[in-house]
Amino acid sequence: MRHTIRPITFNITQEKLMEIYNTQKFQDMVAVGKLLNAIRYANDNGVQFELAKFAYSRTATVETIYMTGGLLYRALTLSELLLIRYEGKPCVLEFEHLVNGILHYMPPGLLFEMVSNGPFRMGTKPGASHLLRELDINGKHQLFRQLQLGERGVAVAFIADPNELWDGYKRGGDVEAYETMGCVIDALVDEFTVAAEEFIIIIAKELGLTNAAEPPAKEMKLAA
Repeated sequence: MRHTIRPITFNITQEKLMEIYNTQKFQDMVAVGKLLNAIRYANDNGVQFELAKFAYSRTATVETIYMTGGLLYRALTLSELLLIRYEGKPCVLEFEHLVNGILHYMPPGLLFEMVSNGPFRMGTKPGASHLLRELDINGKHQLFRQLQLGERGVAVAFIADPNELWDGYKRGGDVEAYETMGCVIDALVDEFTVAAEEFIIIIAKELGLTNAAEPPAKEMKLAA
């Protein structure tokens, strides 16, 4: 379910702005707000390609999709920095949930099957099927590049087999799974939105700012 963002608009007098402009809290609040604006705009207005850059890694047992760049990767990096700077404080509690959920727990499954969805397919008898497998006709290697040795990335999903997931559910397992990469991205956007909102509202209160219920008055100028 998509998170509905709360209005977080602030009317700041000239005197107050001069007072708080160079403080760390104000600069951090602005950094979070700018990234939140960019992420929400990209996700809601057709610029999703800027949200994340992906690569994949394959072992004998699992294929994992890693996030290696983009706005959401920057959001995670900023979240880690703020966790250090505001360690143990309520303003970063949601950032802690976000970071821990991504870095310290198994990523969700992704029902990612390109062979059955692609219009271009080939089949042959079992004795020669390995030749087709070597060609990677499904296009996955065109869609996702391979994670390079030593490259930094954050695991955001593993490619799940629907039959294995179903068997796991029947055994009482509780593996989170998404149908598309769009669902994975939406979930990350929502988690960052919640964390960013909480941080901005708490820091603004500490700075003595009031969340404006109405748009800025005519004499107030929105930042360009």
